[in-house]
Amino acid sequence: MKRRDFLIGCGAGAALVASSNWRLLASPLYPLIPTDNDHTFVLIFLRGGSDGLQLLAPFSDAHYQDARPNSLKLMDNEGYRIDQQYQNTGFSFHPEAGDLKELYDNGDMAIIHACGLMNGTRSHFDAQDLIERGLNDNASVHDGWMARYLKSIDSPSLIPGVSASGNLAEAFRGYSKASSIKNLAKYNLAEGLRVPELIKTMYSGDPIMGNAALQTIETINYIQSNLSKSQRNELKKGLPGYPTDWASKKLSRSLQTVAQLIKMDAGVKMINVDYGGWDTHERQANVFPNLVKGLSRSIGAFYNDIQDRKDKVTVLVMSEFGRRVRANKSGGTDHGHGNFMMALGGKIQGGKMYGDWPGLDPKVLDKRVDLAVTTDYRNVLANIMKKSMQFSDTNLIFPNFEDYSDMNFIR
Repeated sequence: MKRRDFLIGCGAGAALVASSNWRLLASPLYPLIPTDNDHTFVLIFLRGGSDGLQLLAPFSDAHYQDARPNSLKLMDNEGYRIDQQYQNTGFSFHPEAGDLKELYDNGDMAIIHACGLMNGTRSHFDAQDLIERGLNDNASVHDGWMARYLKSIDSPSLIPGVSASGNLAEAFRGYSKASSIKNLAKYNLAEGLRVPELIKTMYSGDPIMGNAALQTIETINYIQSNLSKSQRNELKKGLPGYPTDWASKKLSRSLQTVAQLIKMDAGVKMINVDYGGWDTHERQANVFPNLVKGLSRSIGAFYNDIQDRKDKVTVLVMSEFGRRVRANKSGGTDHGHGNFMMALGGKIQGGKMYGDWPGLDPKVLDKRVDLAVTTDYRNVLANIMKKSMQFSDTNLIFPNFEDYSDMNFIR
């Protein structure tokens, strides 16, 4: 592990410990809830605002066809058509989404369209911030929703929360045991018996960084001592079973890390994976297919990797918002509102679409320009927390959310 990566790990922990809203696990606001549930939730966050109207296209909607040039839409003979119409609309997956369509056809993946924040923001910063805090408006809640959940369960694991991307996700803000692990093959200290002692000495005068450094060392030692021989061999080979083309490699690496952590039985409960680049204001026809290719192929490989664990894993793919229905003049699409979510795992009742599709008639568009949101993103997450994670008190992690309903996409 490079010094920079170690400092990122320590800095993430220090930031969480220093957060003004950080509380001890035994805080009255976060009563410990013993859990026998060994399920893992994986959130794949498509940062930038993915164009759900091109990834999962309502090709039979005349308003959709009229709003976009051929390069930014799917015709009725393009892509992977979903066999059944949904609420009188025909949908197709993007031509580069073959693995996603296979997961859908096999009953492993469900789709919820027209999801998102109910407040209408088109700001990346505001939307991502609210989603990671589990809110719909700027309430005086500063910790992340994953942090609130993790502080509420009695988990003995050293790594109950993990960001499998660069920096620690804001959803973990306020929880000191969350870790940032981008690549297990490199998640180690440099060789040398005195390295841990030198690090301890380096941060001995700083109680916050010192504690974070000790926790990072402990996490590294725990992971390295629990990697099986077969896992080590896989890591030495790079990405066996995963796509390694330039469009897929980054997400493949993150999802391989996720799969290895799950197979370690290390007690990981919450995992965040970032996959960015979706802010396609221009040249969308050049950029978007590669993004979809990387997403689809990497998820397909990941799901194959965890086949014997899929009943204990639920994955949700989401973005902070969608894109505008009508294309702009720069060959792209601007910030929109409603978007799709994809849920997959052994508990998912897949091969179906869920939620209320409002259509794209200008009369029903949000502000007459964007797909309307008919499903609050928190309801999708709350369904997963209640039914997959068996966590009943979702009001604790999604404060002021009172409109829970069973969407029936989880067994």
